Amino acid sequence: MAATKKPKKTPEAVRQAVLADPNTKAIAEKLGATVEQYVEQVVHFAMNPGAEPSLYVVEDEDLRALGMQPPDADAMGQYLVEAVSVQKAAGATGFEGAKAKKVSLASEKDLPAVDAKDADPKLKAELDQAMRGKRGGKR
Repeated sequence: MAATKKPKKTPEAVRQAVLADPNTKAIAEKLGATVEQYVEQVVHFAMNPGAEPSLYVVEDEDLRALGMQPPDADAMGQYLVEAVSVQKAAGATGFEGAKAKKVSLASEKDLPAVDAKDADPKLKAELDQAMRGKRGGKR
């Protein structure tokens, strides 16, 4: 049975899907963009999945000069804490639940005891020699 290829998305097909979404207008408004600007961005990233979004860093003074109030660092930090706790409560982080494997680090007391008489003398000699080489001298 031959594998069927997934049809390539065309920019027009993506555009139609985004315009058909009832949330598009609200999302564009929240982002302070026109519907067309928002749709163009969605089409761009849908057609170029490896593209990285632009990130602009604007100094506080420059924001004030534009008539905008810079965000409060403490308020931004609190927002991030709340957003993470909401995502965590919803199980959206992917690190919770039965699917996530638990990771535990063994402490020294949890490690099995090794008796020196059971050690391989050749291996111990090789290890000692390698360690002396790394230390740059004799023990």
